[in-house]
Amino acid sequence: MGSATAQPGISPAYCAKCGSPLKTTDRFCNKCGVPLTPGTPVIKPEEFERQLRVAWSCLKDVEHRADEIRQAKDAGDREVEEGTFRGTLAMSALQGRLEREFHENLNLAWNSAAKAAQIDAAGIVQIADVPVTPNSVFLGVCILRGDLEFAMDRWDQAVSLYRQALQYDPENPGVFYNIGVAYTNKHDPGSAISAFQRVIELDPVGSCGIEATKHLARLQAGSLGRKGFTGSWKVVAVLAGLTLINLFIVAQSPGLALFGLAFWGGILVIYWRRKFK
Repeated sequence: MGSATAQPGISPAYCAKCGSPLKTTDRFCNKCGVPLTPGTPVIKPEEFERQLRVAWSCLKDVEHRADEIRQAKDAGDREVEEGTFRGTLAMSALQGRLEREFHENLNLAWNSAAKAAQIDAAGIVQIADVPVTPNSVFLGVCILRGDLEFAMDRWDQAVSLYRQALQYDPENPGVFYNIGVAYTNKHDPGSAISAFQRVIELDPVGSCGIEATKHLARLQAGSLGRKGFTGSWKVVAVLAGLTLINLFIVAQSPGLALFGLAFWGGILVIYWRRKFK
């Protein structure tokens, strides 16, 4: 399905070198000048559809994978809090496997869409009542990658990927909404308000616009976006207790106590900073 032999009077649908469409009377590609002689490899119209269907299938395969990765991370965090070493390793391995599959699928989706774009950048394939184009696949890849960064609380990376998605659909209210929520979680109310206002402009009575209106009101009232502790007070109590024990025995065993004080106190500070968001 990727090649054919050119016959007299019959020209291939697309040039194999540059992907330009060809007429039945062409003997040379009008764009790159490749002669269309018998035996010339060509791209058939079906190749465009095949590449887009592969890309779309890869997107659907990992559509909800960001949530699964976050669940594995949360399960690993719970194992750490409970002190279950074996469970922590198992959840870490699961998270790593899911992330690898996630990125492998998105890389394949992107590459397949790029091949389809070389054949016909403006082409459309109807898949399950959805009009799929190369740009819609690029958009989906950027959004899903942003969703993973969002799920892992990496707000700057999420915003960067969502903004990249806007290159393929500059007036997508859902993407602006995600940017607004990411800025809200990052405690940047000014940027969040700007993003939500753009959502309302693009989708004033739709679901994104309605949710953006509610977030906007809360941000302006100061009731949304405040920092708070999201970790386990049990872990804080244990780490604080170990720190205090070393503080109390510093007179009897200065070297060991100072090491323990720095070690457990450092872990407490790191844990608090990670969970206060």
